[in-house]
Amino acid sequence: MSIGTLLAACTNAAERGDSVHFLRWRTPTEGVELALTEGTLVLEASCLRLQPRSGGTDYALIWPLEFGFKAEGNTVTILGVGGQRVAKVGDVLEVGGGDYGELTAEEFERFVIGSPRCGGPYWRVGGVEVTASKP
Repeated sequence: MSIGTLLAACTNAAERGDSVHFLRWRTPTEGVELALTEGTLVLEASCLRLQPRSGGTDYALIWPLEFGFKAEGNTVTILGVGGQRVAKVGDVLEVGGGDYGELTAEEFERFVIGSPRCGGPYWRVGGVEVTASKP
């Protein structure tokens, strides 16, 4: 399956309200903020979120346009450009990008692809490093 077909299938699944709501930023990742946060990638109420390790903010993640995901059984894997594995639910991550807080309905519609059911605060992902992987 090509990455384009895979991304289209993933986007359609998220928009239909299936088991994973995968949020993506409508524009390419150029010029993304250089802030850093860390936590565990979790699937909460069908939304991919970054759960803080201690005392931080729990963010709904907005992935780069070029990213996708694959859901198999209880495993959700994030796929980067070319379909390579970037992370999976349960991994501890350092995530570069920027805090977008809460978005109005108009801002969400204008900038985000995916379901508004995943409430903020939002983090626009610019880069990901797995610091501990779930077995």
